[in-house]
Amino acid sequence: MGGGADHAGPMKVVSNTAVSLDGRINTRERRFAFFGSERDHACMSRLREVEWYTEALLALGFHDIQVIPGGVDLVTAVAI
Repeated sequence: MGGGADHAGPMKVVSNTAVSLDGRINTRERRFAFFGSERDHACMSRLREVEWYTEALLALGFHDIQVIPGGVDLVTAVAI
C-alpha cells in the first residue's frame, strides 16, 4: 500500500485511543502524550478559553451571551 513521499492520495492517520472529555490523550501507562506542534498546542489552549468565544460572538454581533459552567462550559448567544 505504500505511503512514501511520492504517494498522491490524501494522508490518513489511524489512532486507537481513548480521549477524556477535556480532549487529553494518555498512554496505557497514563503518561500524557504530546501531538502536534507548539503552535497547535497554543491554538487548542486558545479554543478552550471561554473568553475567546464570548469576545468573538460579541464581535460578530451576537447578544445575550451566557456561559453555563460545567465539565464542559457551554456558551450560548442570540443572533441579531
